[in-house]
Amino acid sequence: MAGFGRLVRYRCERVKSSPVRLEPASQLALVGVYGVNRISVVGDTLRFQRRQRAPRDLVALGKGRFMVRGQSDFRVRFERDGEGRGQRLLIEWGGGQVEVSARE
Repeated sequence: MAGFGRLVRYRCERVKSSPVRLEPASQLALVGVYGVNRISVVGDTLRFQRRQRAPRDLVALGKGRFMVRGQSDFRVRFERDGEGRGQRLLIEWGGGQVEVSARE
């Protein structure tokens, strides 16, 4: 397991130095309310807000997956419809649980 820490650290550093960029239209297609979660765009940044907590920036990892800046215990993933609009938001918790919320 000694190498695992290095792998995680490398992946985090790589995301910080070269995050995946989304086109504005692709970001706007994800904006909406998914259960208790709200997705918005501020400037050129996609944001995640859960319940009444403060909004947090999303960092694109690729293939519809994002990390929430400042949160290491879960990832956010979107499923899109045929037109590219977000239909479901999946929160992948560190323990392996997945929470699914449909777009309202």
